[in-house]
Amino acid sequence: MADSATVSKLREIVEKEEISLAQLLEARRESYSSIERRHELARIVDGKDIDLEKKLGDNKGQCRKAAGQWILGRTREALESFSHCRPSKESLYVIAMASIDVGDPEKAIEALDKLKGMDVDKGDALLVEIARFEALEKLGKQEEVLALMPKAVKAHGEHPDLHYHAGMCCDLTGAYPEAEKHYARALELDANHEPTLFRLAYNHDLRGEDKEALEVYERLRTIRPPRVATLLNLGVMYEDRGDYQQASDCYEQVLDVYPNHQRAQLYFKDARASLGMYYDEEAKRKEMKWGKLLSTPIGEFQLSVRSRNCLTQINVMTLGDLVRKTEEELLTVRNFGDTSLKEIRELLQAKGLRLARPGEAGTEPAMPSDVPAPVPMTARPKEDVLQKQIGEFEWSARAKKALESLGINVLADLTTRTEKELLGMKNFGTTSLSEVKQKLAQYGLSLKEG
Repeated sequence: MADSATVSKLREIVEKEEISLAQLLEARRESYSSIERRHELARIVDGKDIDLEKKLGDNKGQCRKAAGQWILGRTREALESFSHCRPSKESLYVIAMASIDVGDPEKAIEALDKLKGMDVDKGDALLVEIARFEALEKLGKQEEVLALMPKAVKAHGEHPDLHYHAGMCCDLTGAYPEAEKHYARALELDANHEPTLFRLAYNHDLRGEDKEALEVYERLRTIRPPRVATLLNLGVMYEDRGDYQQASDCYEQVLDVYPNHQRAQLYFKDARASLGMYYDEEAKRKEMKWGKLLSTPIGEFQLSVRSRNCLTQINVMTLGDLVRKTEEELLTVRNFGDTSLKEIRELLQAKGLRLARPGEAGTEPAMPSDVPAPVPMTARPKEDVLQKQIGEFEWSARAKKALESLGINVLADLTTRTEKELLGMKNFGTTSLSEVKQKLAQYGLSLKEG
């Protein structure tokens, strides 16, 4: 069962007449602490426990439902829902944050500009400022952020988030000593400031300072909830040191919250296999823990008779069977219509899952479409895909030369590199980077997190 106190807290935030932007962020943070909490919150957002429009009024109820979708990670769905709502402080802020999540910083800036004329208290004004800085950074406007920073500090005082963003802008423009000063000040103000610690760990890792990187990643792991990139990067570092038990524990921690996370599945299996003779029954039990969700029988869920009969016709007996089917396949089953499809979607969304996409039918289950994750959401790669030779692929002359210079021979080598490393190569630009990402995405892989 989910933590009742936390669920009650999330329910209180979602049902409240007026909520602050800080409370929205708190709700999102809490919802990503466990899959059970997201399941409980999904019932509220999807109207299973309460009619938000009836309780809060049509527009505010629609807006709160859309905000709840964003909290749950159903980002594109949230943006679509907001398109039917009248602008408000809450809606414009979440639209901005959701737009940043989906890689549309221009839209984020538009929403934040509309917020300027609204009554926003000092605490929320700081969050709006930070969102603007993040959007500007995504647009490559680091100099503009640094120019705005003194005014922000004067208005809000020294704040770790402000120093973090100042440090990031210095970092990205090559002013590394200044960046380090800002990161140090952010940690003086908040010793556990997660974004700053992650950036420091990433920089240590990039410079080959393994001991320092490991120490910071281990510290980050204790901050709840830890970000997925922290656990994956830490797991890879443990594997490099030959500590496969620690590595598998990191990957398992990801799978406890995201049971269908492709990269964590692949890394977890490889780490377990590397344990060799020490692979005992307890380890086997742990390995199968994250797979329990997918093996849950369909009969345990409250579905309509029509939906249940249709699924039985096509031999769908578990959640794992269901998420291997596409919408098109289901709609070809006799008596299975839009109502049944909606029912199936809601069931899977509540569990953090989704139906397969065209081309994924019959493959291992894929991640849900809107849950934030650091890897492309394609079919799970085969076990030997990481050993594919780079020479098997067609590359542009520029990309091929850069990969050869870095000594990259197989896809596994490529996944250990970051965007920043590749872009630091002479004549390697965004076009070549896009080429590399597309090749990796074909196999459900991506560059190293940063």
